[in-house]
Amino acid sequence: MSIHPKDENLDLRYEVLNQLIANDSISFKKNNYIFISTLKTVSFNENGDSNEPRPLGSVLTYDTIFSRKDSVYYKNQEKIISDFRLDKAKIHEKLRYVTDEELNTLEENRKSDFWTEFHKKFGYICIRSFSVPFLIKIKQCVLFKVQLLVVI
Repeated sequence: MSIHPKDENLDLRYEVLNQLIANDSISFKKNNYIFISTLKTVSFNENGDSNEPRPLGSVLTYDTIFSRKDSVYYKNQEKIISDFRLDKAKIHEKLRYVTDEELNTLEENRKSDFWTEFHKKFGYICIRSFSVPFLIKIKQCVLFKVQLLVVI
């Protein structure tokens, strides 16, 4: 059993997510976007070994922004983010949600090609995915990843 630290930055993570969603250049107001609730992680590559297996997401290295002296802080964040579960009630915008599992099911159980099955289930929409915000120790900078899949 591993011990996971308490996320003291949880409110700040939701504040950043809400700002990203509210200020997105592609409006969610049209109600034709789906926000993927399975958010990708951020991890550190301590040894500079790019062959080391990592979860999907962003792999960082220590530099002038992410200082090695703060490595314990970043390792704790990495653990916290790996356990992050989106609380939809903390997202201010009314969004439609889909999980990676639902998309994988379309891929695995399809009777025709993926996009035909996707359109049957969701219509013609965009999928927007945000990573869990990863903060530097002094909280003046945040790292996040935004992905957009435009479905035509």
